[in-house]
Amino acid sequence: MASKTKILGRDDILAAKDITTVLVPVPEWEGSVWVAGLTGRERDQYEQSVMRMKKSGRKGRGPTVLEPDLQGARARLVSLVCRTDETGGERCFTDSDVAALADKSAAGLNRVFDVGAAMSGLSDDSLEELLGN
Repeated sequence: MASKTKILGRDDILAAKDITTVLVPVPEWEGSVWVAGLTGRERDQYEQSVMRMKKSGRKGRGPTVLEPDLQGARARLVSLVCRTDETGGERCFTDSDVAALADKSAAGLNRVFDVGAAMSGLSDDSLEELLGN
């Protein structure tokens, strides 16, 4: 006997509470942080931030191409996923905090990055695809 599958409409999808949070222990920072999965807009922002436009060819006279810009990539994602509380509403950091975050413990950043990436559907395969590898 086939089970009935609920077909979602516009209102169902827009009303869904689909952003989850988890408390992540970060011993390097002597505490824990709330980490939320990215919204679609935030993921687009992150993906755009790890790419840059560059002229190709000799002396930059060729066509414009996208290339990876991984400087501070972990800190950029951490700045997007760290939240002030379990509701996942407000970010702890602004975009201007990324440079300061990049100077924090790589192990601490990595703990938060790994959880935030997994919660946002940023698998190794999707990151490889984004970077063109």
